[in-house]
Amino acid sequence: IDVSGTSNTHANPTYSYNTCGSFVVTLIVDDGTCSDTATQIVNILCAPSGTILPIDESCNGKCDGGANLTVSGGVSPYTYLWSNGETTEDLSNLCPLTYDVTITDANGCASWLSNSLTITVNPLPTGFISGGDTICNDGSIAQIDINAIGTPPYSVIYSDGFSNLALNGISSPYNFQTNTAGIYTLISITDGNGCAGAVSGAAMIVVNPLPIASFSFWPQPANINNPTVYFLDLSTGAV
Repeated sequence: IDVSGTSNTHANPTYSYNTCGSFVVTLIVDDGTCSDTATQIVNILCAPSGTILPIDESCNGKCDGGANLTVSGGVSPYTYLWSNGETTEDLSNLCPLTYDVTITDANGCASWLSNSLTITVNPLPTGFISGGDTICNDGSIAQIDINAIGTPPYSVIYSDGFSNLALNGISSPYNFQTNTAGIYTLISITDGNGCAGAVSGAAMIVVNPLPIASFSFWPQPANINNPTVYFLDLSTGAV
């Protein structure tokens, strides 16, 4: 008997196929004088296969990850059994874990996708504020810097020590200029995934008033017979 190019002289051989498809099997018998040939087609059914597109958890603790499974091969309809007990093709509301799935087709052929789906969590954002300066009250300005780590764009709320102000849709690093005195701190930060994170840092802007120059003198008028003039500095704000 010839099985897929392999000859075997046993009367009732067995053969294990390592691929699916259709294979020609030929049996030749003879009695030493005469011979006969029989040919048949052996069909080995293909098992389905699958690929998984993971959707990571947006923020720590939200468990909003997912899986999009695409199946090919085999014969539909397919059934599914995930390691978490779900039986749908796609999954949602997943926490960060590793998941397996068994896909079975209409012929009962099954494929096991082991450790094929890992849901991870996006790190929470962090925000840091710095900068500031000591400036004069003459139109000078100081710069405030905001740096963030996470998924842009970011929305932050900051305080100048008197009121809270919002910045939406910013990238990192971000800076702005101002001449408003105060201690600037971050109140909150939210990244592009809607995740809120930790904030730190501070920036101080000190606005010094301008000095005012003034003086007086006497006597006035003086005369050449008594030419001494006395001056008095009346300036304010000078060091």
